[in-house]
Amino acid sequence: MRIALCEDEKMHAAVTQDIIRQWSASREQDVEIAIYESAEAFLKDFHRGVKYDLSFLDIHLGGMSGIDLARSIRQFDMSMLIVFVTNFRDYVFEGYEVSAFRFLMKPVKERGVVEALNAASEICRRRGESYFTIVKEDAINRIAKSGIVYFATQNHYIHVHTFDGVHVIRGKMSSLDDEFAKPMFAKCNRGIMINVEHISSIRKDQVSMVNKETLPLSRVYWEELNRCYIAVHVTPAAEKFRQSARS
Repeated sequence: MRIALCEDEKMHAAVTQDIIRQWSASREQDVEIAIYESAEAFLKDFHRGVKYDLSFLDIHLGGMSGIDLARSIRQFDMSMLIVFVTNFRDYVFEGYEVSAFRFLMKPVKERGVVEALNAASEICRRRGESYFTIVKEDAINRIAKSGIVYFATQNHYIHVHTFDGVHVIRGKMSSLDDEFAKPMFAKCNRGIMINVEHISSIRKDQVSMVNKETLPLSRVYWEELNRCYIAVHVTPAAEKFRQSARS
């Protein structure tokens, strides 16, 4: 698992790094740890193609804040698990905007870091096994489900929209129901099923996705889609914030 620490206080970075190394040794799990003293340095590597499975971002940094860093990351990457580290408890709602994975209060405690590592490790394990296989006459493609933004039907074909492009397969939307279930995947109208993890905002008649596409939202599906969004984004984040505040 590749882990980044963005922390401008060297003591806090060292403490978190030691906890991660002890966890890695006890679990016999390989980890790579990179430490950044500024959001700008982190972002520079990110735009060079350096990716992490998990990041611990201090909200209060000398220049760009951890929240702004997370917003920049989310424009291109929705799969990175982001743990915010802060002295204050006033950022939970901003954390919702960038799908925060955890909130840890300073000074960080071993229990909170270990719980985040355990949960992140399990998510990474599941992601590694979660692919959608597209079989065509001339090729077979395996697509990470986390990289699917939405499905759209047209005539007798399904268009699979991902961050890397569009794949077209023959079939009906109903054929996807078992493999892409609620609340992670939900319809916004009869012909479009979206990955709820990649929703940027929901309005009365449209859904904005993190890849900047806007999709029409049918009145029939509005309530159901909102329930799925709350189940995926709001409820877990609120519970994780309560747990981290207690630890």
